[in-house]
Amino acid sequence: MMLENWSFRRDNLAVLKMIRQGLFGEIVHCHCAHSHDCIDHWFFNTNGEMRWGGEYLLKRNCDQYPTHSLGPVISWMDIGCGDYFEYITSTATRSIGINAYFKRKFTPEHPNAKRKYKQGDIVTSTIKTVKGNTVIINYDMQLPRPYDN
Repeated sequence: MMLENWSFRRDNLAVLKMIRQGLFGEIVHCHCAHSHDCIDHWFFNTNGEMRWGGEYLLKRNCDQYPTHSLGPVISWMDIGCGDYFEYITSTATRSIGINAYFKRKFTPEHPNAKRKYKQGDIVTSTIKTVKGNTVIINYDMQLPRPYDN
């Protein structure tokens, strides 16, 4: 069982109920994303000081948090209950958003504006299931955008 709180939101549970009632036909593809600006509360403090999560931006280039968006999809697609993930491929853009944030909010001379980050701005992962279904996951937590579920 995926212990992801996003799976248990009312809207996501409503979609699961509709799927189980057959309102959408057979599900062959889902697209999910974690797309909102988390720079100044996940990775850095509002004063620009790096938090523990910021270390991952320096050292890794991957989907840093796939379960949040993927949790509901696992239920919707019966993953682990009839279908299973077979393989995943991921591709990331280059990293410019973090540096741009520090240049905008502080100055181009801020130490974090000059750092080299391994983490790409957007990571797109494609999962293929054993049954031949697909899932697209987008990770986008460093670019300026409003929070909207």
